Amino acid sequence: MYRNGVLAGSTSGVSATSFAVTGLIPGTARKFTVKALDAAGNRSEASNEVNAVLAPPSLKAFDSGVLNATSTTPDIDLDISGVNELKLVVKNGGNGNDWDHADWGGARIIYPSGE
Repeated sequence: MYRNGVLAGSTSGVSATSFAVTGLIPGTARKFTVKALDAAGNRSEASNEVNAVLAPPSLKAFDSGVLNATSTTPDIDLDISGVNELKLVVKNGGNGNDWDHADWGGARIIYPSGE
């Protein structure tokens, strides 16, 4: 595996189908290529380049914690100015998946007038 033309690392064996690249900086473009090595030591030409940009880490804007049937539903009002992606996520509450669910309660995004 080559990153920007420099060997980033290698794998061994015919079943190696993945390689983890570390030390990437979010927002920085990288070009990756692969070269194969056969049992006789013959190295292939570089593959076509794959361009990748590591996305910046996600920011958690709100976490309700685990709610149950007697929990008071929280009101949420967030400033999401400049946000390009909004994810609503439900995870296992710690007691199996049987009762985990989400009711987004009519979630909506309200734009200020003129936008």
